[in-house]
Amino acid sequence: TDVALHAHGALLRTVPLFVDAQVGFAVAVAVRLQPGVMLMGEVLVRQGDVADEMMFITSGEVLVELMLASGVTEAVSYLGAGSHIGEIALLWNVRRTASVAV
Repeated sequence: TDVALHAHGALLRTVPLFVDAQVGFAVAVAVRLQPGVMLMGEVLVRQGDVADEMMFITSGEVLVELMLASGVTEAVSYLGAGSHIGEIALLWNVRRTASVAV
């Protein structure tokens, strides 16, 4: 558990929620982190889906898109290394607020 916190502590501190978190909470999160590799064009999360995880971007870039009420998809931003996605849906128990793809 100490190894997980040492390995992922800096990553967790990039999220405001975890900056002042108690050590036990940070360890509980750190031991659950799983690395993943995503391919170009792969959709990480879809707007409206139920959330069961958040993701940390350690390299590369992702595109954040919103589906507007008119049905048009609008690119909102690009996020790169050091960013995170999915925390809104998890924290507020709401569906995904945007789609994110590599």
